[in-house]
Amino acid sequence: MRRRARTPRPRRRPVDVAQPLYARALVVFSGRTGVAWLRWLRPGFRHCFVALDDGIEWLTVDPLLHRLEVRASGLASDFDLAREYRRMGLTVLEVAPAAVAMRAAPLGFFTCVETAKRLLGIRAWHVVTPWQLYRFLRRRAAAGTCSGDTGSRELEAGESARHENKTRKSVDTDFGS
Repeated sequence: MRRRARTPRPRRRPVDVAQPLYARALVVFSGRTGVAWLRWLRPGFRHCFVALDDGIEWLTVDPLLHRLEVRASGLASDFDLAREYRRMGLTVLEVAPAAVAMRAAPLGFFTCVETAKRLLGIRAWHVVTPWQLYRFLRRRAAAGTCSGDTGSRELEAGESARHENKTRKSVDTDFGS
């Protein structure tokens, strides 16, 4: 039996890299949802959205079930928006968006998590729920590959969000996906 000669593999061209548009971002997690079929998700982590600091003011990108809300908050970029969200009982992580290779991102459903991943330059196909995104970002922060707020204040806010979710009688749909 004769072996075929191997053809040399073509060299890969260097991939262009897109630098992040924003220096920092807040990923905000909420347990509030007006969508009944999202109740199977982990309490306190049923929806997420991103607040971006453009150097002048905070912008929020909130993918809801019926529309994508992109808003300029009118709050200066030096305003402590993370503290304000925590005061509201939400869980907040501060991250630095990553540079990404200029190639197609993995396919994914248009969800709050997929929107956050695209804004932050995350290509992790296995991250599909807000809880998985939270854990992914915490691990990256612990490894030192992105900045992240891992203080006890954030954990306390997460606990209070879960407690609020359990005791809340009416459903607030402002943060629903």
